[in-house]
Amino acid sequence: MKLTPFKRWTIENFPFIEADFDAITNYQLYCKIVEYLNKVIDSQNTVIAEVDEMKKYLDNLDIQELVNNKLDEMAESGQLTDIIAQYLDLAGVLAYNTIADLKNATNIVAGSICYTLGQNIYNDGKGAFYKIRVVTTSDVIDNFNIVSITNDNTLVGERINPAIIPKKYLFIGDSYTEGYTPDGSVTTFPELFRQRMGLSTNQVQVAYHGGYGFGRDGYKFESIIQGLSNDDEITDVIILGGYNDRGQSYSNIYNGIETCKNLINTKFKNATLHIGQVGCSNNSANTYSLYGVSTSYRNACLALHIKYIHNIEYVLHKYFLDFSSDGFHPNQNGHSDLAYAIENYFTNNYLNLKIPYVSMTASNEENYTLPTTLDQRLTCTLTNNNTFISNKNLIIIGVNSVNMNGNNTLYRIGTLTGGLIIGSTYYVNSIPLTFIVKTNGVYKNVPGVIFFENGGIYISFVSINDAGNNYALYNNVTEIQIPPFSSTFTSDLS
Repeated sequence: MKLTPFKRWTIENFPFIEADFDAITNYQLYCKIVEYLNKVIDSQNTVIAEVDEMKKYLDNLDIQELVNNKLDEMAESGQLTDIIAQYLDLAGVLAYNTIADLKNATNIVAGSICYTLGQNIYNDGKGAFYKIRVVTTSDVIDNFNIVSITNDNTLVGERINPAIIPKKYLFIGDSYTEGYTPDGSVTTFPELFRQRMGLSTNQVQVAYHGGYGFGRDGYKFESIIQGLSNDDEITDVIILGGYNDRGQSYSNIYNGIETCKNLINTKFKNATLHIGQVGCSNNSANTYSLYGVSTSYRNACLALHIKYIHNIEYVLHKYFLDFSSDGFHPNQNGHSDLAYAIENYFTNNYLNLKIPYVSMTASNEENYTLPTTLDQRLTCTLTNNNTFISNKNLIIIGVNSVNMNGNNTLYRIGTLTGGLIIGSTYYVNSIPLTFIVKTNGVYKNVPGVIFFENGGIYISFVSINDAGNNYALYNNVTEIQIPPFSSTFTSDLS
């Protein structure tokens, strides 16, 4: 509200006082005071007017947009994160997908803590923490341990090495884990794994019982676990089985795996559980039954949120190299293959199973000769969609003058000595081909098939004679040419 000036009824010009202030009358003093008060009132009225204008401005001012813009600016510069971090007495973390994204960051300052969610690509398992600081003359910029910041050449990101928890593995299994063979002792795959990983004897422990599995009544892995002492230093429990779960229902296997999981969570509180199906045999009937076990193991692990070691079921498929004389217990070569596969799994966080080719030997049943050059061998690869692709380049088989028939007779021409294919009615189909056969010194095109069974490579001819009244006969066969072919084999039942 505006102030009203005081009224005056006397002189406005105050007399000059030279000698004594007491010379003026009270009324004269009053008039002078009124004069000065009126000047103050004028000044105050000006202030009031300005305040009223300011109030109107503030009443109509929307500062939310200004605040939002300022907060966005502080967030982009990293200032807001640092203020919040200081208030909470902790370090804020800025996240980036890759090291390249950290290098190109524009919102970091000295003291910022950053985390990359991958090294070269997002979620590649190689993320790390970095502390942003001022660069020094001793820094070696390798963009891994020390990362240069593109938008500020005075700053670098220094990789923070995490605290390393010593690994301690517990292997639980059956006679495979025990290392039993009818042919004598072997160095087991858990021990070979320990050696390959450079671990102390205390870092790899083993518990086993022959004949045990997840679903077999009276012979369950859970009994082994119940007999073990609690150990919070165990970081990984690996249960490998399979052969003794043949014929078990999915529910039996599922319940057994669930019980083992619960026991492990109680006894080994800091451990991650890994399960794999390693049972195998050089007999195709047993191999077929184990495919169902693999499926049960894998599906149960998926339902129970347990890590299944994918593809480990194929490690022992070098059928005539990996097994002892009984045909299903791994020999030393088999244990070595298992150790390598498990090392590969823990080193890379997955099992990268690659077998470049399946070598072949000539059959003892016939007088055949196979070439040994690499490009003439049978190749076999595990692809991303879990199928086997078998490719064979042209193979010329020299034959020592034998007689062969076109009536679908089976002729064993060789043996698979390694690889992922043994052959059975389940997962290998006969592959129709047209062979080139040298008979009585003359080359002929002869239709037939090639297929695999129990590690054997077989061919048969299906053709009639020129008269059309019987099957064809091929006498004095000295050469058979097998043209290139390929076939896809299902690798599991999922």
